[in-house]
Amino acid sequence: MASQTSMLASAKQRLALVSDQLADARADLGATQNAAQRAASAAQTAQANAARHAVGLHGGFNDGVFRGGFHHY
Repeated sequence: MASQTSMLASAKQRLALVSDQLADARADLGATQNAAQRAASAAQTAQANAARHAVGLHGGFNDGVFRGGFHHY
């Protein structure tokens, strides 16, 4: 009977450890998903900014404002 009690206590300890590891893994997954969402949003913003910048440099709306670059006369 004592060995069964000892095995049961050991199994409960392992279960508690695995449960804690699972909770940590779920928290890490949530943080990773949030970071991925922020990265995707930043990439989308960067892509839109790059497209807007490219239009300004390559013949988009020309309002006569100097937008940088070099003029060789």
